[in-house]
Amino acid sequence: MTIKACLKNKILSVILAAFPLLPFAQIHIINPGLVYPDSPYVYIGVNNTLQTAGTAKKLTLSLDNGSLSKGTNNEYTATFSSPGIANVTAWENGKEIYRKKYTIRRIADPVLLFAGKADSILSVREILASPCLSISIPGCYINHQFTVLSFEAYFIYQPDDTPNTAKCKDWCMNNEQVALLRRLKPGNKILFTNTKVYGADSHARTFRD
Repeated sequence: MTIKACLKNKILSVILAAFPLLPFAQIHIINPGLVYPDSPYVYIGVNNTLQTAGTAKKLTLSLDNGSLSKGTNNEYTATFSSPGIANVTAWENGKEIYRKKYTIRRIADPVLLFAGKADSILSVREILASPCLSISIPGCYINHQFTVLSFEAYFIYQPDDTPNTAKCKDWCMNNEQVALLRRLKPGNKILFTNTKVYGADSHARTFRD
């Protein structure tokens, strides 16, 4: 055996000897309630569903910050009361086989968007491209599923004029509102009120004005 082959075998034996002591399991933890389930974030004030997948058997999870309860099958529910860091550890037969670090965040106040913007200066052309209302939660990955059901729009052409009002039972402007929209000129305003939204909890509510 050449010196080169001998060194190669010794290096291989050292590598092999270094790894048998490490546990091995193909396991994954996700939060299906997020837009990106792999994101390392959990949120205060809601039930965070943690779901496990992989080849490990008799798997259990533990949490070092917050509260964790076992649900059905491979799901757990985690709740939190303050910002910080939480480590979720997976155990099999009393041995740690996986750990994932989550950042605990507060949920920001929802924001009403018009044509994809919040309290912005827009041209009529930009609005006509997407004359719709939607809900956003800034900096939050929760799949909140808020849908706008209806709204009232006030079109203000002159500061001292009585606004033209039109109601809409949808999340996009109807023909009457679009006609009023086309009359707007630079400096004119649109105000929205009485906006009804439908949430993931299957309840309709009035969005704050």
